[in-house]
Amino acid sequence: MPPRDVPRALAHDAAMAEPVKDRRSWRPRPAAAALAEVTKAVFRKHGFTRREILTQWPSIVGDLMARYSCPERLQFGRDRREGATLVVRAGSGFATELQHLQPIVLDRINTFFGYQAVSRITIIQGPLPTPTAVERRQLRTLTPEEEARIAEQVSGTGHAPLAEALRTLGRTMAAKS
Repeated sequence: MPPRDVPRALAHDAAMAEPVKDRRSWRPRPAAAALAEVTKAVFRKHGFTRREILTQWPSIVGDLMARYSCPERLQFGRDRREGATLVVRAGSGFATELQHLQPIVLDRINTFFGYQAVSRITIIQGPLPTPTAVERRQLRTLTPEEEARIAEQVSGTGHAPLAEALRTLGRTMAAKS
């Protein structure tokens, strides 16, 4: 039974967010809770006691830095709580830039966690994991009338490569609309 000062809906959400241990329940669990239990061992193997640094990397360092870097592992000293060394893999062309931005990245990471979680960043150069391919949307085929209208609009162009580029642009724009 939840305390009286906690609304019923909030108490229900809190109960659903907690992973069920040592007892079976037929209540549905959020997929995130089940996934957290499954991935905990893999993250811990690489030193990530908190998986947020991996899952929230783009929001911590920004989209540009996240595109050219990724956290590899977190190495703790004896304390196992503060002053860790974060090993970051960076593309060879971006490693120098990341080295110059290291104080900013450290500040962003520690601000995200709310305490001095990481004290050093070690940068290793190497290929980054390939991003998943974004599915390209299939463009619809144009009607003969639309093709004729585009050809008519481009016909006044005297330069053939420019006319072809404008024709391709016109087809793409018409197919998207």
